[in-house]
Amino acid sequence: MENAVTIDVKDVLEDQGHGVFVPNNPSSSQYAIYVGFMDEDYSNAICIRGTGGDAAIKTTVGQHDRESFQLLVRSKSYTAGYNKLNAIKEYLKTINKSLEITDSNVSEPYRYEGFFQVDMISDWPKDNKGRYYFSVNFETMRTIL
Repeated sequence: MENAVTIDVKDVLEDQGHGVFVPNNPSSSQYAIYVGFMDEDYSNAICIRGTGGDAAIKTTVGQHDRESFQLLVRSKSYTAGYNKLNAIKEYLKTINKSLEITDSNVSEPYRYEGFFQVDMISDWPKDNKGRYYFSVNFETMRTIL
């Protein structure tokens, strides 16, 4: 059994210093990372939402899972929020066959073939607390090793 793509992306973002997963109590100067939802507690936050994907492809070299996800950033500053999401987006696009998941939480190790951006960063209306929102969507392909 593999991790959900949202969990793997959360781990990558935390490892790269883009934020701190909410149960680990991020400070007010850090971005809080949420998976699947985003509550009102932190003004600077990142949410990773699974958005489905396409059916797996089975080939002679194995199974290729094709999942998709959305990154949503909330920030007190328009510029800071946009720049945060842009930095994350650019980093994810550099992952090409270099991210392998082999930990004890998975029954079969797998490798991400890449993270493929499917749209441009969009900004959303401010919320009732005056915070800015930005989103971008990705597709992935991962191969069971």
